[in-house]
Amino acid sequence: MIIFNLNVHAQSVADQLNNFFQSELNFVQKSLNKKNNNIDESSGVLKRNIDNTIQIEIFKPYSESYLINEHEIKIHDLEFNQTRNISIKELENDFFIDFILNGIPYNYEHITIIEDDKYILTKDNLEIAIDFINKDTLQLKYKDNLGIDNLIRFSRKS
Repeated sequence: MIIFNLNVHAQSVADQLNNFFQSELNFVQKSLNKKNNNIDESSGVLKRNIDNTIQIEIFKPYSESYLINEHEIKIHDLEFNQTRNISIKELENDFFIDFILNGIPYNYEHITIIEDDKYILTKDNLEIAIDFINKDTLQLKYKDNLGIDNLIRFSRKS
Protein backbone atom coordinates (compact mmCIF):
# COMPACT_ATOMS: atom_id res chain seq x y z
CA MET A 1 0.00 0.00 0.00
CA ILE A 2 2.86 2.41 0.77
CA ILE A 3 4.44 1.78 -2.66
CA PHE A 4 1.12 2.53 -4.34
CA ASN A 5 0.80 5.81 -2.41
CA LEU A 6 4.35 6.84 -3.35
CA ASN A 7 3.68 6.10 -7.03
CA VAL A 8 0.44 8.10 -6.93
CA HIS A 9 2.27 10.99 -5.25
CA ALA A 10 5.14 10.81 -7.78
CA GLN A 11 2.56 10.96 -10.57
CA SER A 12 0.96 14.04 -9.02
CA VAL A 13 4.44 15.66 -8.76
CA ALA A 14 5.00 14.92 -12.46
CA ASP A 15 1.56 16.39 -13.25
CA GLN A 16 2.27 19.49 -11.19
CA LEU A 17 5.68 20.09 -12.83
CA ASN A 18 4.54 19.29 -16.36
CA ASN A 19 1.52 21.58 -16.06
CA PHE A 20 3.65 24.39 -14.69
CA PHE A 21 6.15 24.21 -17.57
CA GLN A 22 3.35 24.37 -20.17
CA SER A 23 2.93 28.03 -19.20
CA GLU A 24 4.87 30.99 -20.53
CA LEU A 25 7.37 31.77 -17.80
CA ASN A 26 9.55 34.65 -16.71
CA PHE A 27 12.78 33.58 -15.04
CA VAL A 28 15.79 34.88 -13.18
CA GLN A 29 18.86 32.64 -13.06
CA LYS A 30 21.70 33.12 -10.63
CA SER A 31 24.90 31.14 -11.04
CA LEU A 32 27.63 30.88 -8.41
CA ASN A 33 31.07 29.94 -9.66
CA LYS A 34 32.94 29.00 -6.47
CA LYS A 35 36.30 28.81 -8.27
CA ASN A 36 36.39 32.54 -9.04
CA ASN A 37 33.70 33.55 -6.51
CA ASN A 38 31.49 35.15 -9.16
CA ILE A 39 27.71 35.41 -9.12
CA ASP A 40 26.18 35.89 -12.55
CA GLU A 41 22.54 36.78 -13.07
CA SER A 42 20.43 36.55 -16.19
CA SER A 43 16.74 37.03 -16.83
CA GLY A 44 14.33 36.28 -19.60
CA VAL A 45 11.28 34.38 -20.79
CA LEU A 46 10.71 30.69 -21.53
CA LYS A 47 7.82 29.66 -23.76
CA ARG A 48 6.68 26.49 -25.42
CA ASN A 49 5.88 26.69 -29.13
CA ILE A 50 3.12 24.78 -30.91
CA ASP A 51 5.70 22.44 -32.52
CA ASN A 52 6.93 21.38 -29.01
CA THR A 53 10.11 23.44 -29.26
CA ILE A 54 11.15 25.69 -26.40
CA GLN A 55 12.02 29.34 -27.02
CA ILE A 56 14.19 31.05 -24.40
CA GLU A 57 14.79 34.77 -24.69
CA ILE A 58 17.54 36.22 -22.48
CA PHE A 59 17.17 39.96 -21.85
CA LYS A 60 20.09 40.60 -19.53
CA PRO A 61 23.00 40.66 -19.20
CA TYR A 62 23.21 39.82 -22.92
CA SER A 63 20.48 39.67 -25.53
CA GLU A 64 20.32 36.04 -26.70
CA SER A 65 17.73 33.64 -28.02
CA TYR A 66 17.70 29.85 -27.70
CA LEU A 67 15.48 27.53 -29.70
CA ILE A 68 15.52 24.00 -28.27
CA ASN A 69 14.16 20.93 -30.01
CA GLU A 70 14.78 17.25 -29.35
CA HIS A 71 17.93 17.26 -31.52
CA GLU A 72 19.67 20.59 -31.02
CA ILE A 73 19.89 23.99 -29.40
CA LYS A 74 20.04 26.94 -31.78
CA ILE A 75 21.72 29.91 -30.11
CA HIS A 76 21.35 33.40 -31.55
CA ASP A 77 23.46 36.19 -30.06
CA LEU A 78 21.28 39.17 -30.90
CA GLU A 79 23.89 41.81 -30.07
CA PHE A 80 26.45 40.43 -32.54
CA ASN A 81 23.93 38.76 -34.88
CA GLN A 82 25.76 35.43 -34.62
CA THR A 83 24.20 31.98 -34.53
CA ARG A 84 25.47 28.54 -33.66
CA ASN A 85 23.93 25.12 -33.16
CA ILE A 86 24.74 22.56 -30.48
CA SER A 87 23.62 18.97 -30.83
CA ILE A 88 21.80 17.64 -27.76
CA LYS A 89 23.93 14.49 -28.13
CA GLU A 90 27.08 16.61 -27.56
CA LEU A 91 25.94 17.72 -24.12
CA GLU A 92 27.51 15.86 -21.21
CA ASN A 93 24.34 16.04 -19.18
CA ASP A 94 21.07 16.90 -20.86
CA PHE A 95 18.82 16.16 -17.85
CA PHE A 96 17.74 19.78 -17.38
CA ILE A 97 17.10 20.26 -21.13
CA ASP A 98 15.16 16.98 -21.30
CA PHE A 99 13.15 17.98 -18.23
CA ILE A 100 12.19 21.37 -19.74
CA LEU A 101 11.53 19.98 -23.24
CA ASN A 102 9.74 16.71 -22.50
CA GLY A 103 8.61 16.98 -18.89
CA ILE A 104 8.80 14.31 -16.24
CA PRO A 105 7.40 10.87 -17.12
CA TYR A 106 4.50 9.81 -14.89
CA ASN A 107 6.35 6.64 -13.93
CA TYR A 108 9.61 8.45 -13.07
CA GLU A 109 11.09 6.63 -10.09
CA HIS A 110 13.75 9.13 -9.02
CA ILE A 111 11.59 11.72 -7.27
CA THR A 112 12.37 12.30 -3.60
CA ILE A 113 9.64 14.12 -1.74
CA ILE A 114 11.19 16.40 0.88
CA GLU A 115 7.89 17.92 2.01
CA ASP A 116 4.79 19.34 0.35
CA ASP A 117 5.83 21.21 -2.80
CA LYS A 118 9.56 20.44 -2.32
CA TYR A 119 11.15 17.65 -4.34
CA ILE A 120 14.45 16.37 -5.64
CA LEU A 121 14.69 14.82 -9.10
CA THR A 122 17.74 12.64 -9.72
CA LYS A 123 19.27 11.25 -12.89
CA ASP A 124 22.85 10.07 -13.51
CA ASN A 125 24.20 11.67 -10.29
CA LEU A 126 22.62 15.04 -11.13
CA GLU A 127 20.05 16.40 -8.71
CA ILE A 128 17.52 19.12 -9.36
CA ALA A 129 15.90 20.48 -6.20
CA ILE A 130 12.45 21.92 -6.86
CA ASP A 131 10.60 24.21 -4.50
CA PHE A 132 7.13 25.48 -5.37
CA ILE A 133 6.98 28.91 -3.72
CA ASN A 134 3.29 29.19 -4.67
CA LYS A 135 1.09 28.03 -7.56
CA ASP A 136 2.67 30.57 -9.95
CA THR A 137 6.33 30.45 -8.86
CA LEU A 138 8.88 27.69 -8.49
CA GLN A 139 12.57 27.58 -7.89
CA LEU A 140 15.09 25.06 -9.24
CA LYS A 141 18.56 24.45 -7.80
CA TYR A 142 21.17 22.29 -9.45
CA LYS A 143 24.90 22.00 -10.04
CA ASP A 144 25.81 21.91 -13.73
CA ASN A 145 28.49 19.78 -15.36
CA LEU A 146 31.08 22.55 -14.76
CA GLY A 147 30.42 22.49 -11.01
CA ILE A 148 28.57 25.81 -11.04
CA ASP A 149 25.62 26.16 -8.66
CA ASN A 150 22.49 27.40 -10.42
CA LEU A 151 19.32 28.82 -8.94
CA ILE A 152 16.46 29.59 -11.32
CA ARG A 153 13.20 31.17 -10.22
CA PHE A 154 10.36 30.71 -12.72
CA SER A 155 7.13 32.72 -12.51
CA ARG A 156 4.08 32.35 -14.69
CA LYS A 157 3.46 35.40 -16.83
CA SER A 158 0.30 37.16 -15.83
